[in-house]
Amino acid sequence: MLKSDNIEAKYIMQKWKIFEQEACNYLNKKIRHEGVRFSLTGGSDSYSRDIEVFWKDKRLCSVECKYKKSQASQFVVIHDPQKKKFKWSSENKSTKEGALNVVKHMNKKYSYYSQVPKCKTNVELCIKTSFMYARVIKQINKKACFIVASNYENRFSPERPLILEATRNIKNIFNIKGKYRAKQSGSRSLPKKDFDKVLHCEVKDGRCHVYDPVGNLPSKNPGAESIYLGKPDNDGYREYRKLSNTRNPSVIFTLELKKNQRHTSLELLRKYVISNTSK
Repeated sequence: MLKSDNIEAKYIMQKWKIFEQEACNYLNKKIRHEGVRFSLTGGSDSYSRDIEVFWKDKRLCSVECKYKKSQASQFVVIHDPQKKKFKWSSENKSTKEGALNVVKHMNKKYSYYSQVPKCKTNVELCIKTSFMYARVIKQINKKACFIVASNYENRFSPERPLILEATRNIKNIFNIKGKYRAKQSGSRSLPKKDFDKVLHCEVKDGRCHVYDPVGNLPSKNPGAESIYLGKPDNDGYREYRKLSNTRNPSVIFTLELKKNQRHTSLELLRKYVISNTSK
């Protein structure tokens, strides 16, 4: 395997990771202030912070990253067909703020939304966008004061704009849509008892992997539909994962940048940093 092939695989498979790293690098380059640094801390976990802003050893704030059209603020809504009612799931990790208004709306439109758990389908939320924005803002505000977004993963410029906005004002830069969907529950590492169900299993840290940096192998595993291959990691290995058998219908929102957005001057974030390091 040529090194160039490995680089190309990472570029194709993980553009959102490239965007986060490049956005962090851009902030460090453009906002120069004594003792201030931007640190990339995020990952695939949607509950973690993406970029943290430090002054010396003190964390000032965090910046959320959104690359192209992206999902936000998902939460599970339980359907009780006996009571003909929807309710917030106690298993949700996110805040209830802004979400309960959505659940209340769903109960008013019960016949429309009840088709999702029964038919394993998706339906658009027919609620005012102000309620959707409110939910997303409440959720993101728990971890970040600012958002950077772009349709480009690197080389930011007026022709390839990077947009920065305060989280509370995301409606200025994003269009929003919402869905109630029959979502498959999450996955877990392949149990050891299932290692013999896949080919080319190489055990790393107790988990089943295969070296496939370019992604030549199919994601689905023949003969075992619940087993699939994840994306290549930084070393070119893909992990075998096993899907849960349960489905948790969820409300999820999609943010997409509005057209004709201008490249940021970063002045909003620069002023925030200066005002919070001059004390």
